[in-house]
Amino acid sequence: MSDSGRRIAVTGGAGFIGSHLARALSDRGHRLLIVDDCSSGSHTPQHERISYTQRDICAPETAETITEFDPDTLYHLAARHYIPYCNENPRETFNVNVIGTRRVLEAVRRASVETVVYASSAAVYGPAKEPHVESERPRPTDIYGQTKLVGEDIVERFATRYDFESVMYRLFNVYGPGETNPHVIPAILDQIDDEEGSISLGNLRPKRDFVHVSDVVDALLLPLDSATRSFDRYNVGTGTAHSVAELVEVIRDLVSTDFGIDQDDERLRESDRPYLCADIRRIQEEFGWSPSYEVRAGLKQLIETEYERLTHA
Repeated sequence: MSDSGRRIAVTGGAGFIGSHLARALSDRGHRLLIVDDCSSGSHTPQHERISYTQRDICAPETAETITEFDPDTLYHLAARHYIPYCNENPRETFNVNVIGTRRVLEAVRRASVETVVYASSAAVYGPAKEPHVESERPRPTDIYGQTKLVGEDIVERFATRYDFESVMYRLFNVYGPGETNPHVIPAILDQIDDEEGSISLGNLRPKRDFVHVSDVVDALLLPLDSATRSFDRYNVGTGTAHSVAELVEVIRDLVSTDFGIDQDDERLRESDRPYLCADIRRIQEEFGWSPSYEVRAGLKQLIETEYERLTHA
């Protein structure tokens, strides 16, 4: 696929990952349409090549706007994805993540779309003690994972029926500057002050594969440069899992503050699986992609970028 002068629609392009992606695409010279309801933040990059519409992904006008833009590539990132919110709002989660996906796909099939890139999630996997591979049977344990798995099925069916290329990325625990939901890393950093007090956290034992947003964007850009088959799924992580307790130790060292930990029962999740990690051999072997940031370097970059007050410079 040629990587010059594309017309690219990005749903969720004002959010955490989407805004980083939009900047990268704009820097490459592509013309963009960003569609976002700004429900989880608004980080829309400003550039003459970028058009922006603030709309509900499920609204009929949204589909019309996408069709009129006539993209050759769609990045579909719009979703409800903060799991506690999804669990409390299952109907809204289904409407956005499933109905919204279908309506976006209906819009692009009426356009000149050649490639659809779908941001799925590691939440489609079931509990395991080993890194997940793409070929294993999905077994989501919550409403978010269930809706993302249905979204994969919708994209696969549309790609097969209407003959466009599609790529699925099962994203693991993404972190970095601009995060818009209170996941564990910002939850830790936001509570730290200059004095050695305590912060409140939930379960410190679960291990997750934390992947920096810059590495995720690099993975998302791969379909613009590489030949793909009609339908592919790829894990995007680091291949290494770290517990919350391990994150705390790294952050203590980076900010030179020996803060304490108070366990807050309200932060505990009912379905907090003990281990979630990616097997990334497939994306490495087929695309040559590997993450640039290991967790310490990624946390250092995040702290220096967004938490300068903690650097004691």
